Amino acid sequence: MASSARMSAALCIAVLSAIGCTAAAQGEYRWDDGTGDLGVSYAFPEDLAWFNWFPVQPGLETIGSVRVAFSGMPDGMPFTMHVWADPNGFEDLFGAYLLASGSGVTASGTNQWVVVDIPDVIVSKAFWVGVIFHNDPPDYSPAMLDVTPPNAHHSWIMTGAPILPDDLFSGGGYPYHIETLLNRSGDWLIRADVKAACDGDFNGDGAANTLDVLAFLNAWTTQDPRADFNGDGAVNTLDVLGFLNAWAAGC
Repeated sequence: MASSARMSAALCIAVLSAIGCTAAAQGEYRWDDGTGDLGVSYAFPEDLAWFNWFPVQPGLETIGSVRVAFSGMPDGMPFTMHVWADPNGFEDLFGAYLLASGSGVTASGTNQWVVVDIPDVIVSKAFWVGVIFHNDPPDYSPAMLDVTPPNAHHSWIMTGAPILPDDLFSGGGYPYHIETLLNRSGDWLIRADVKAACDGDFNGDGAANTLDVLAFLNAWTTQDPRADFNGDGAVNTLDVLGFLNAWAAGC
């Protein structure tokens, strides 16, 4: 089992540029403001996992995809993302159990979101979303941390060899709150996207109304991957037309 002292000594931080953004939005679970400030790594070739904990909001119980932004990584390195249930809502990874998984590859752009599709999953009370990445060579700093206040204080990290999504502690790892290791607060750039009731229900609240138009236009303006409504890999005016047609059709 990795000791806190060993892990604290092995963690390194890369300072990145930061600009402000917005807090949490309807239709997704997030703590970050959209821009990472620190890249965090581990100095041994082991699995690295980092997690955000979220309490479930009424009407936003179906998760259809998850996402992560990396720090200083080359393109094309494999990783997996997972959703775990927190049945007691106590923010306790030891009591968590796996609900859904998906895989992806890293993107080199700082603050560039990588969306990972997962089977639709129903969450209740609280849940975890996390990334598992094999940090080899260990000179990468994959985990992106937003340290701009206010911070939510619900971000965790662990290492192990290996870290298995259905048995997180089989590799001898132990989860640590990020503030315990870095002596500062921060939020991982990890989010969960709510599955909408219909195509026009962009914010996932079960109805297609003007709030969905506002949410879509906000996402479209910031080039959020969710605004790629027609799925052609680009966020442009075709997505606006496609969304408005779906919105007009209602739920």
